[in-house]
Amino acid sequence: MGQAHRKDVSWWDLAEQARAGGSQNCPRLIVLSRCDNFTLYRITLKNSANFHVSYSGGNGFTVWGVVINTPGKGARNTDGIDPAAPPT
Repeated sequence: MGQAHRKDVSWWDLAEQARAGGSQNCPRLIVLSRCDNFTLYRITLKNSANFHVSYSGGNGFTVWGVVINTPGKGARNTDGIDPAAPPT
């Protein structure tokens, strides 16, 4: 527990610890739920611990000019944008 509070430990250091049998809290950077006509435009999203953007339950989601940066090695589940299926 003490290591999780150190400033020099990254999300990806914690991910490696979790792979060895621990656990890791991986929050999403932006969570959009039931948002209609939402637009992401000309924004850079960097180093989210999980999905960078999660969208569900809305109608009309447009994304363009978005840059997503994640580390190439050691990252867990750093998908860019997760557009979930609309509710039935």
